Formats: sequence, structure tokens, C-alpha cells
Amino acid sequence: MDGLTLATPSETSSDPKVVEKARFPLTSWAPSWTSRKFVFLNFLFFVLAVALTALTIFAITIVSGLRSEVTAETLFAKYEKDAALFLRRYVEDGKERDYEKYADDAKVAARYTLSLQSLDKALYGETGTGRLVREGGGVISAAMKTARRFRGFPLIVNDIQISSQADEFNRQLQDLGTEARTSVAKGRVLVRDRKDLLARIDDLNDRVILLEENFSRSLVRGSRWVSGTTIDVLLVSDLALLLLGFLFSTYFGRSVVKQIDKVSLAVNRIARGDLTARCVLAGGDDFMRLAQGVNQMASSIDHTQTELKYARDKALQASRVKSEFLANMSHEIRTPLNVVIGYTDLLAAQIGAQGNEDMRENLDSIRRAGRRLIRTIQGILDFSKIEARSFELRPETLELGKMLERHVQDMRILAERKNIELICNIDEPRAAIQFDEYCLSGALTNLLQNAIKFTKEGSITVSLHRAPDRLLQVAVKDTGVGIDLAYLTRIFEPFSQEESGYTRSFEGNGLGLALTKRYLQLNGATIEVQSRKGHGAVFTITFSAESELRPTTQTPSQSKPTNGVVPHTTGRRPTILVVEDDEDNQSLIRKTLQNQFAVRIASSADEARRELEGNSVELILMDWSLHGAEDGVTLTRSLREDERFKNIPVVAVTAHALPEDRKLAVATGFDAFLGKPIDRDELFRTLDLLIH
Repeated sequence: MDGLTLATPSETSSDPKVVEKARFPLTSWAPSWTSRKFVFLNFLFFVLAVALTALTIFAITIVSGLRSEVTAETLFAKYEKDAALFLRRYVEDGKERDYEKYADDAKVAARYTLSLQSLDKALYGETGTGRLVREGGGVISAAMKTARRFRGFPLIVNDIQISSQADEFNRQLQDLGTEARTSVAKGRVLVRDRKDLLARIDDLNDRVILLEENFSRSLVRGSRWVSGTTIDVLLVSDLALLLLGFLFSTYFGRSVVKQIDKVSLAVNRIARGDLTARCVLAGGDDFMRLAQGVNQMASSIDHTQTELKYARDKALQASRVKSEFLANMSHEIRTPLNVVIGYTDLLAAQIGAQGNEDMRENLDSIRRAGRRLIRTIQGILDFSKIEARSFELRPETLELGKMLERHVQDMRILAERKNIELICNIDEPRAAIQFDEYCLSGALTNLLQNAIKFTKEGSITVSLHRAPDRLLQVAVKDTGVGIDLAYLTRIFEPFSQEESGYTRSFEGNGLGLALTKRYLQLNGATIEVQSRKGHGAVFTITFSAESELRPTTQTPSQSKPTNGVVPHTTGRRPTILVVEDDEDNQSLIRKTLQNQFAVRIASSADEARRELEGNSVELILMDWSLHGAEDGVTLTRSLREDERFKNIPVVAVTAHALPEDRKLAVATGFDAFLGKPIDRDELFRTLDLLIH
């Protein structure tokens, strides 16, 4: 790039001495005062303007002087002729009155002669002693002194000669007047002397007339000179100044703009993200400061971005640590809970068969407490993911009416325990939406559980209908305690509750409604609440028009609950390999499956391979976390690459139950995913689907 070098920060220093020694200047022709060109240009035009003004004053001074001199010469000629006329009469008649008039006119002519001499000395003399010079001031004096340099011009030479002749004629007339006065005063004048005197007077008068004509010709020539030469000079001077101004403005303007454009190029590269660009130049102080400012700006941006990147990396690291902590916490809690809830289900089944309803209710309480703990953990994990914007959506087609009926049916047992009537009204049975099932299921579950929790008696109505604007809506209406108007503005805030402290009437962590709103917002839906204290509440979910799908006529097959009973078509029981390193979970899964399946247990990847090689296995239940060099994910990948085992169904059974864990399971090649604690019915449905 001509005149500009873009360098890396290591090649550039903020030290002015280093910048001044840059090898490549911004413009190679530019002197050190390049940045002051416009100041110099302004000063130059000021000088030229002063020069033009001086020329104008000079021309005006010359013209005014010429006109004044011509006027004085004209008046001198008039009075000189009048004086000659009266002197002639005096010589002829001897009247004293004529002599007096002659004397008066001669004096006036003499004064004009002195004026001509003063003008000549002021304009063309060697010393400015004239009164005009003394009164004119510095500028006029300078102009008059300049005019003296033009004494050789024919016009000025002729003017000086005329002034000299006028002075000579005036002296001659005075001499003739003195001679005539003397002769007439004696009383006797010879005829011959009178004629001679009259002849000389007439001759002098004729020469004055000729001098007057010369005055007129001088005036004409002076006017022509003023209207021609002087004006032409002034016009040429103006045009020359305009041309010079244009040339200098173009030259200096283009040079400065060129430099600024080249600096702008570096700025634009920096603005586009090339923070290694630097402007290295040499020249005037102003451009040096501009280059230093650009470089400092780039360095500052680079430093700021480095700090931001460091802060971002720290935040990401903190987020990863938090996610790992939450995942590990979830795993460590889910694993023992799987044993607690699993054995509770086994005991409940055995006791239920014996008809001991009291003990069954106790076990149901244990199961509900475990499920509540799982929901709390899952809620915290989901809220953390949503706040970190790492929650992954998996939209799918959902039949809204059937999904509502299923959730209402699941909650009916809880409602019946409190003698609450649970009603489900479906006005749009064929409505279908594109939505994340996990999010919608979580939202509906939270709303129904809250409605049951805060309703002591009465009913809860769940309805699917269309709003006046034809959008699909799901409303959950209860006859519960209602919500205070002051709390309605904070009802969807995380960890907020209407009552707090040790005396609060209802339990809860304050995350349910906050998660519900975020679940819905992630999928483009909204939620509103209407309530008054003591008059129940209505929560309304509104689905966006974009999420609604056309009604479908296909009816998906419904799997019937097996209650742990899997039908067999042959006499041999299917063999299931359970890869699990926790002894309690090994015992639980064996007892859960042993009545319907032949169960093989492996605690590590090596044991699993030995079991597969020595036994015929119909399905593998694979835990992710295993002792040894291989975990469940790595083992599953290797099995999918082995021709002997790649067709065996593998079900992930793990306490890692986050959405990204499910995605990893699909990518790895698992046929199904079961999160701990394992739901007994879901387990047997999955086994029935994959084996039979």
C-alpha cells in the first residue's frame, strides 16, 4: 500500500521516537510541515490579497493624482489667460482696474502652479514633502513612493513637462506685468515699446492656449491609461489570484485527503475486526498524532477483546463446572433413589397382592416423596440450563387432546385423595401442535399439581378450546384459595412464593410456575393468570399459530400397561444382560425382571463381553457409568461395530438424565433411554417393544 504500512502490534511502539523512525512514510514527498499546508495556504492568499489591495490603492492614487493635476492645470490655464487679457487691456488703456484684475488672476494662477509642483513632487519627486504625502498616511505614502518608479512613462514625462511649462509661463507673465506696470506708471510709453509688450503678451497667451490643449490631450491619454492598462492589470491580477487559489487548493486538498483516506483504510480494517492492523507513518505532528490515536484505538480494542475473551472463557469454565456439579449431583441422588423407589415398587406389588392396604399406602408415600425429590432436582437442572441458554428443544408432533387426557388421568388419583373433582373438556379433539413434549408435559404437570395442592375442595377443570382470535388454548381452572393481587405480578418469578417463613401453609420451592413459563416461552407459547383471593385461579396457555398443525386422521397405537407382565410366545424366557456396577441396583433390577426374564449381570465392559460371548442375549440394559477403562457409551459404540452383537437392542439405563444425555444416547446407537429412577411400567413397555 503506497505510503502506508499496516504492521502487527509487535512492530509498532507507542513511543513517538520509534514512530518517527518508521521506514515507510505516509507520503514520501511530504515535508515535516505537511500537516500545516492549509495554514500556509491561508497565509499565502492573505499576502496575495494585500498585494492586490496595494495595487488597487496604487492605481486609485495615480488616477486621483492625475485628475487633480489635470484639474489644477486647467484652472491655471484659465486664470493665466484671464490675467494676460487684463494685462493687455492695462497696457492699452492704462486703467488701474484692469491691472488689479490682472494681479488677482495672476496670483490665483501662481497658486495653481504651486499646487502642480506639490503634486509632481508627491507623485514623482524624490522626496515626499508635499502636503498630500504628509496627510495621506502610511499606505498613501507607500503608494506614492511606488509611483515614482514609473517616472519614465511617456504620460508622466509629458505631465511633468506641462507642469514645468506652466511654471515658466507664470514667471514670464509676472515679468511682463512688472514691466507693464513700470512703463505705464512713468506716464509715457513709446508706441514701439507698447506694441512689443502687447506682442509678447499675445505670444504668451497663445502658448497658454496651446498648453491648455496639451492639458486636454493629457487628460484623454490619462483616462485611456486608467480605463485600459490599470483596469486590465487589476483584472489580470484577480484572475491570477483565483487561478492560483484553485491550483493551491486542489494540490494541498488532494494531498491531505489522500493521507486521510489512507489512514481511513487502516481504521476500516480495524473496524472489520483486523486488530493487528497498525498505521505507521512519518510527517507532520498532526498526522503523527492521528496515527498514534488510530494505533492506540486498535490496541485498546484488542486489549478489551482479550479481556472479554478471558472473561467469557472464565464464565464458560464456571458454567461447565456448574453443569458438571449439577450433573454429578443428579447422578448421585438418582442412583440411590432408583434403589429406594424400585424396592418400594417391589414391596408395594407384593403387599398389594396380600391385601395389606395400610402398608401399601405407606409405600405409596415413600414413592411420592422420592418422585417429588426427583422433580425438584430435575427442575433445578432445567432452570439452570434455560438460564444458561443451553436447554435443547426437541419439537415433535403432539396430539393435544390425548396428551391432556393422559395427564388428567395420571393426576386423578391425587385429586381423588382430596375429594376434588377433576374434569377434562376437549373442544378440539383433533388439535395437533409442533412442540417439545418434555416442556409441555412439564408445564401441564406443574399446573395440575399446583391446582390440586392449592384446592381444598371443589373441582379442577382442564379445557382445550379456541380463543376469539382462533388460537388454541389450554385452561386450568380451580376453586382453590386464589392468589392475592399484589403477588400476581411476581407469580412467575423463580423461587418466589406468596407465603414464606415457618408458618407458610403450603410446601414448595417456588420453581414450578417459573419453569412452566420458560418451558412455554421456549416453544413460542404464552401463559396468563387470572385470580382473586378466595375465588380460585385460571391459568391459560395460548399456543402460537405457527406451532399449530393441520388435524390428522391417523390414530397412533396405544400401548397397554403391562404391570410387569410380558407375554411370551415360546417356552424359553428371553435373556437380558444387565451391565451395572452398583450392587444395590444389580440386585434391584434382578428382582424386578427375574419372574419374566433370565437375567445376566456384568459389572464392567470386560465382563459384559465375556457374557455376550458365552450366552445368547436378547437385550442389554446398559448403565453409562462403569468402573474401568470403558464406560457404557464407549462399550455400546464398540458393540455396534462388532458384527456379532450389533443387532442386539441396547437400552440406556442411567442417572444422567439431562436432554443432552438423551441426544448422546441417540447418536451413540442406543435403542431406548430410561432415566433413573426407573419407572416400572415404562421399563416393561420398553422391553416388550424391543424383544417382541
